[in-house]
Amino acid sequence: MDSTNLHAQNAHLIGLGLHIPAVLFDIDSITRQFLPSIGANEICISPDSVNLYCGDSLSLVKCNFINNPNVVWSPSIGLNDPGLSTPKASPAVSTWYYGKDTITGITDSIRINILPFQVHTNNDTLLKCGDSLWLDATYNAGATYRWSPSLGLNDSTKRRPWAKPLQTTTYIVIANSICGTTSDTITINVNPLPQAQYALSSIVGLYVAFYNQSTCADTYLWNFGDGDTSSLFNPNHLYGTSGIYLVTLIACNTYGCDTIVYNVSVDNTGINEVSSVANFVISPNPSNGAFDISFESPSQNISIYITDILGRNIHSEELGKFVGSYKKTIDLSSFNKGIYFVRIVGEKGSTTKKIILN
Repeated sequence: MDSTNLHAQNAHLIGLGLHIPAVLFDIDSITRQFLPSIGANEICISPDSVNLYCGDSLSLVKCNFINNPNVVWSPSIGLNDPGLSTPKASPAVSTWYYGKDTITGITDSIRINILPFQVHTNNDTLLKCGDSLWLDATYNAGATYRWSPSLGLNDSTKRRPWAKPLQTTTYIVIANSICGTTSDTITINVNPLPQAQYALSSIVGLYVAFYNQSTCADTYLWNFGDGDTSSLFNPNHLYGTSGIYLVTLIACNTYGCDTIVYNVSVDNTGINEVSSVANFVISPNPSNGAFDISFESPSQNISIYITDILGRNIHSEELGKFVGSYKKTIDLSSFNKGIYFVRIVGEKGSTTKKIILN
């Protein structure tokens, strides 16, 4: 600072002074801030003009008028309250604003240069079929937005819609505001090939439930690695023996196919599957709920258990000492559709077969 000006001149001194409760004003009788700047006066950087995008707003703050209740601003157009010392300004065109202290007559001014609003969105991008992203248009207070086409968007009137196009699409966003109408475009290039993916929903002994997580596919072919196949979306499979099987899922649409391969391990260790009955038959299978079970047994104690895919027992019978041919109708129509297991347990082992309810 020079010898004739006691005001601090360095902006780096802002807020670095010592707060002394007993000292309320600086040497020029201006109210000191809670964290004053170093120097005899508060530093206030106040440009003569500022740039503002059309539709945005700012508060008018001039060094001479900070916390001064006697200031009025003109013209009033574009101000929320010209009688405030720090009114909010949002002019539609470039404007000079003049502030005047009605007590001292001090006048100051500031010019707001309005820059035209231009909406912008993301850069062009590449998506895998089934993926999604946010579209993001430039914010402008009070503007309304319209995206087209609306196909693949969660809301075409939002500034930031969620986009999940199934094919390459060019979106146009149009923004309308007091600043006029402006637009921009984005092209989302979509790889149309399906994405094959699956997980194991559950494994119970030799039984596996598969959960299909593929996207953009219309048809599916499962190879369970034991010679069996399926075209179901979420198939269930019962393996004959313990082991590690190479399970393949091929997911296809009109553009092509994708393949995923996993090793699936099943194990029935501790379960004695040595049959102690002969000619064990379930009919009809699949069933609409009611089916017959039949078998032949030498003299032995026989138990019948029916469980769901999670191993929960839903039906059981104790036949006691039994010899000869057995046949009985069982009705599971009150249970959910799916796969269940019928197990015949004898004194020398057990036999398990699956029954499909549809």
